[in-house]
Amino acid sequence: MNNISLTLKAFKRAPSQDSSTWYMGSLMTFLAECKDKDTNGSFALSEYNAKAGNEPPLHVHEREDELYYVLEGEIDAFVGDEVFRLKTGESLFLPKGKPHSSLFVLPIFGRSSYSYLAEWKDTFAP
Repeated sequence: MNNISLTLKAFKRAPSQDSSTWYMGSLMTFLAECKDKDTNGSFALSEYNAKAGNEPPLHVHEREDELYYVLEGEIDAFVGDEVFRLKTGESLFLPKGKPHSSLFVLPIFGRSSYSYLAEWKDTFAP
């Protein structure tokens, strides 16, 4: 067993103003961060609340893989030359090094969860 894992403590966290930030008109809430006290850099988890038509710019993560999980609504995800339509309850793995973006399609307001490695929060901090 990893000694570092033994030093981590279980925690419960709910969306709050302190753990949230606005990004391009969408609310991002960081539920588990890659900080030492949360996951010791092993992963992060966020919830992304967006209105239909919201589309983050095309970007590439060089250090971390990413996983989308749709909590509510529909998302068109663009990964390299591929397009995926994700519906509520579906997930998509995005390998590092692949250009990607997403478009929130339905409903007027959609929710998704993202899990990723490394300190991804810094990439989108205002």
